[in-house]
Amino acid sequence: MFSLKVFMIGLVLMIVLGSIVVYSLDSVSWMIGTRGSVSSVGVSIWEDPDRTTHLSSIDWGALEPGQTKNRTAWIENNGTATLTLTLTTDSWNPEASTQFIGLSWDHQNQTIVKDEMIMVNLVLSVSPEISGIETFDFNIVITGNPL
Repeated sequence: MFSLKVFMIGLVLMIVLGSIVVYSLDSVSWMIGTRGSVSSVGVSIWEDPDRTTHLSSIDWGALEPGQTKNRTAWIENNGTATLTLTLTTDSWNPEASTQFIGLSWDHQNQTIVKDEMIMVNLVLSVSPEISGIETFDFNIVITGNPL
């Protein structure tokens, strides 16, 4: 009975720490821990359409090879001019993760007028060929450039 308790405690700790390796007879896959900070230039980014919480970081949760995850955010132009939106990333850790993980969205180079708020969809994609990366983090930068 004692060894079963030790096994269960160990299993729970592995789940909580987000570093589980799942084995099956057919394949091996890795659960990848993730985190990213969000910053903006010229716009405000919100977690919700009611503008109660600024979006400053995204925890993408555990990911498996070949998986994509979506995150919705709301972008507000609280300036005085129409802006063109761009999304970039930087500070990937480890740097090699950029070979296997990508971030896209549905509003690249689109415009947002003064006082407008729009919903955007951020999509994180993990290559099925990912290997050697157990955790990663990076910065997401959303910029509003005046026209």
